[in-house]
Amino acid sequence: MTTCPTRSSLFAAFVAFAAVAAQPVCAQDMPDMRPAAELAKLKPFVGNWQGRGTMDDPSGESMSWRAHGTYRWVLNDHFLREDFVIEFDGMPVPMVFRSYIGWDRENGRYVAAVCSNEGIARLNEVQLGDGGAMTVMMRGHEAGSPYFERHCSSVEGDEMSLTIDLLMVEGDAVRVIDSKLMRCDDAYDGDTDAKGWMGATPDENLVRLAKANGLYDVKGSVVMMPGQPPMNIHGTDLYESWFGGNVCHGQTNGFADGAPDEYVAHSFWSWDAHRRCLVTVFVSNMGEIGEMEARWVGEQLVSTTATVQMGMPLAQRFVMTCAADGHWRTGIGHSLMGAIDPFVSFKATYEKKGEKKGEKER
Repeated sequence: MTTCPTRSSLFAAFVAFAAVAAQPVCAQDMPDMRPAAELAKLKPFVGNWQGRGTMDDPSGESMSWRAHGTYRWVLNDHFLREDFVIEFDGMPVPMVFRSYIGWDRENGRYVAAVCSNEGIARLNEVQLGDGGAMTVMMRGHEAGSPYFERHCSSVEGDEMSLTIDLLMVEGDAVRVIDSKLMRCDDAYDGDTDAKGWMGATPDENLVRLAKANGLYDVKGSVVMMPGQPPMNIHGTDLYESWFGGNVCHGQTNGFADGAPDEYVAHSFWSWDAHRRCLVTVFVSNMGEIGEMEARWVGEQLVSTTATVQMGMPLAQRFVMTCAADGHWRTGIGHSLMGAIDPFVSFKATYEKKGEKKGEKER
């Protein structure tokens, strides 16, 4: 994770990119922006899949399901995007989710940023084996109690095996799914208009966040290190509600002065009842992936994170101010990096343009 964008502004992730792009540096000092070699292990999953099976609930009940999904490379091939829909017999609304599986260079690990119509947006750690084997570990909370899910997938030719094990606070782990999926011709592009799964409704904090929905012209500046001159940035931020309002989605398309390449980032927000805050996960066409927490403080949204950048500890705070109608007006970011004194790393103003649907990733 090279830096961390927020719902307040995905342009905050532009800091490292802009600084490198505009400064004269030796070739050997340039960060490698090519897709990580480690991503090759994900190749067996690319394509379209469908299958059916039975889910065994820990209570002893069973339910039949049908699944259809697609894995495709996106964001300059830094991420394998997974879109799936699962229909359960007797359930009026299917489960729909989107994941971005990638390589976290700073921490040397595979991770997946996932959002779904369950009303979740989280970062899960992934383990990849040789020959198309993938294990995803997920921790959640149900009625205040923690639980773990382990998803194991393995691809052999045109067949994918899938098992899901559930571990609750009490009792042994339960295998709730043990099935196979087969390759198919039809792609699934996702359904962000799907209603909330199991009647999920957005928390009031997400409802408040959705007041900022729309397309914005963004102008501002970034500072990579204290003492460096501010670098101008410009572009657009688009905010919209997905999955019946249970997830907020943001998309940035931007440029830094003197940098020829476009920066593209996606971010997703949900309400985490356990942490009692908004949680943001994000990805970009530079290979960035990470997570932040966000909380309302009066009329401002404050997002925070502690992570690692260029091998040094990094703490960041982004403060967004909104107008009376809930639309964004200004943003400012503060950074503490290594032993360097705190500094203002980001400033921007926002001008609301109107409504627009997100563009396809590239």
